[in-house]
Amino acid sequence: MRNALLIATDTYADPTLRSLRAPGADALALGLLLANPEIGGFATEVLHNRPAHVVTQAVEALLANAGADDLVLLYFSGHGIKSAAGELHLAMTDTRTELLRATSLAAATVRDMVDDTVAAQVVVWLDCCFSGAFPSGQRAKAGGQADVLDQLRTDGSGCAVMTASTRFQYAFEGAGAVDELGGAQESVFTASIVEGLRTGAADLGGDGRVDAAELYRYVHDRVKSLTPHQTPTRNDRLTGEVYIAFAAPVYEGETSVVQLTTEDVAGWPAFHPNGRFLVFDGTVFDTVTWAVAAVLPATTPQAFSRDGRWLVTGHEGKAVVWDVTDPSPLAWRFVTRLDTEVDPGVEFGFDDAGTMLIRQGSLAGWTTDDWEPEPSDPDDEMVAYLVPGRPSLLLALVGPEGAVIDMDSDELVHELDGSYQRLEAVDADGRVAVFRTSAGLVVTRDWEFLLRLPPAPGMEEFCAAGVDTVVTTGPAGMRVFGLEEKEVLFSWDGGACHQPAMSADERFLVVPGVDGLRLWSVEI
Repeated sequence: MRNALLIATDTYADPTLRSLRAPGADALALGLLLANPEIGGFATEVLHNRPAHVVTQAVEALLANAGADDLVLLYFSGHGIKSAAGELHLAMTDTRTELLRATSLAAATVRDMVDDTVAAQVVVWLDCCFSGAFPSGQRAKAGGQADVLDQLRTDGSGCAVMTASTRFQYAFEGAGAVDELGGAQESVFTASIVEGLRTGAADLGGDGRVDAAELYRYVHDRVKSLTPHQTPTRNDRLTGEVYIAFAAPVYEGETSVVQLTTEDVAGWPAFHPNGRFLVFDGTVFDTVTWAVAAVLPATTPQAFSRDGRWLVTGHEGKAVVWDVTDPSPLAWRFVTRLDTEVDPGVEFGFDDAGTMLIRQGSLAGWTTDDWEPEPSDPDDEMVAYLVPGRPSLLLALVGPEGAVIDMDSDELVHELDGSYQRLEAVDADGRVAVFRTSAGLVVTRDWEFLLRLPPAPGMEEFCAAGVDTVVTTGPAGMRVFGLEEKEVLFSWDGGACHQPAMSADERFLVVPGVDGLRLWSVEI
C-alpha cells in the first residue's frame, strides 16, 4: 500500500501566529498529484486546519496501522516553531505558543512514531520554518522489499526526510501566494515538488521513476534558484532507493477517456489559447501530463482572452480578472474584481485583440486597459456576443432581427435569420457557430446556414464547436456530430453532462458531469 497524509494549517487561534496563504493550496495541489494513479498512486487524506490532538492521532494511526511492505508519506505545511530548547514544533490551528508541548505536534514525537512503525518506507516532507530541525532519528528502518506498484518496486527501506529550510531559516511562500482575494498558491518548496513530479523533470536518471534522492536534488536546485536565502535539506536514514512516483506520462496522439475529477461538477471549463493548460473551478491542469499545475481561488465560469493575456473567473459570486502571461500558472496573478455577479450559467467572451471583455448575452462590457465598464442603455433590447475572428466581430441580436457587425468599422458584416434566439457556441476561429432556435440547433459556417442538427433529446442543453465537429451535451449524456459527415460520430449516455470545452487545436474535449470532469479525445 502507498498511503499519504497531508496536513495543512493556515488559520490560527493564537494572535501571535499570522495566517498563511499557501498551505491549503499546497495540500490540494500536492494531494491531487500524489493520488493520480499514473504519477503517485497514493491513497491520500488531507487534514486542513485541524486541532493538534486530531492531527496527532491521525499521524499515529497512519504509522501504527501501516504494513511491513507499505510506503507511508507524511506532509506538513504551516508554521514551524522552535521552543526555547531549540526543538521544532508543528503548529496546528489551536496551537498556543506559550503551551507548545500541549497544543502542537512536536517533531520529536513524529520522529518517535516513524521509528516505531513497521512500514518499510517512510517519507516525510516538511514545508515550514526551521524544518531542518527535524530530529534525525535513532535507527534505520527494518523491513523487506516494498511490493507496491510493480514499476515502483524497490529494495530500499528506511525514512527519507526532506525539509523546506535549514534549522535556522524561514520558509517562503510564493510571490503569488498573497493576493487581494485572500487566495493562495503553493509555497516555493511545495511548488517545486509539484513541478518536479508534474512535469517529470525530477526524474534525473531518466528511468521513468522519481526516487527520494532525485526529488531532493531537483527541489534543492529549483528552490535555490527562486529564493537564494532558502535551502532545502535532507535527513535520510535509508538503504537502497525509495521511489516516490512515476515520471509524469506524456499523452501523444489519441487518448482514452481520462477522469480528471470524480465529484459531481458543473460549470464552464476553459482551455488556454495555446492549449497548454485547462482551467476548471480554479484548478489548472497541465495538458501534457494532466496533472494539477496550480490551484487558483476561483470558480466557474472561466474564459481566456485569445491573446493568452487575461483570464476571467468567478470568485464569491463576482467576476475577477487574472494576468496569465507568465508561462507558469504558479505565477498567474489577480488583477481586479468586476462589478458583475456570476453563477455557473454565466459566460464571458473577449474580442480577438483582447481589448474588450463582455458578459455574453448581455450589454455588460469592460475595456481591458483599465477594466472600466462600457456605457450602455439599460432600455436597449439588444443581446450581444463577442466572437473570435479577424477582424473582431460583435454579434448583436436585436428583437427578431440579427446582425454581425465589424467592431472596428461599425459596418454590417452579415444579416442573420430572425429565428436565431441565442448563440450557443463558436469555434476558435469564429467560422463555425451554433444557434438555438425554437425548432432546435442550427449550425452556420461563415454566418451562412450550414445545417440543422438532428434532434437528440436530453443532449442539446450545452454546446461546443470545432471546425469539423459540434459537441452537444445535456441530462442524457453527450454526442459528437461531424459537420462533413453530417452524422453522429460518437455518443455517450453515461449520465448528465454540463458545458463541454474543446481545445483550440481540437485535440481534446472536456465534459463536466455527474461523475466528474472527463477528458476525451476528439479524434474519433
